[in-house]
Amino acid sequence: MPVRRLLAAQDQESEPIIDGRVLTRSISTALARGQFQRVPLMNGTTADEWRLMVALSHDLVGRPVTARTYRSAIAAAFGVRPAVAAEIATRYPLNAYPSPALALAAAGTDGIFACTAREVNQLASRYSRSRPLVDATKSLTARERWVGWPSTTRNTGRSESCSSRLQKSMKV
Repeated sequence: MPVRRLLAAQDQESEPIIDGRVLTRSISTALARGQFQRVPLMNGTTADEWRLMVALSHDLVGRPVTARTYRSAIAAAFGVRPAVAAEIATRYPLNAYPSPALALAAAGTDGIFACTAREVNQLASRYSRSRPLVDATKSLTARERWVGWPSTTRNTGRSESCSSRLQKSMKV
């Protein structure tokens, strides 16, 4: 198959390809169903994972995030409507960060990386015989700001995963 055809067919997401032979189901499905090999698991993210994306999308192309463009940068980064971007902006107020770029980086790190890592840790731990030595997502204070924190919603008291809360919030 020509490289250009492969590139045209690739998904923009960084999800693994489920081919039915090597990978027979998504990672989240395998973890939720307990259908994975019981081996030690190390999972996590860095504290500032999204800073690179902010630099590539804004700073290095001459479009720095400013107070005026902050909400639209959030909307573009997450593919959400302006009302949802405004809600995210209230959880990451500009006056809490040295710059608008760092506020956007914190929101991206939390919503895209830390939330996913926490969900993977929670799903995998249901099938583990040992407790994790460190759960870095618990020690990161900003991580609890992402869409309904901590692990229960304020309104219902029911436990929900970060990603299900994120999906619900994006339907606002």
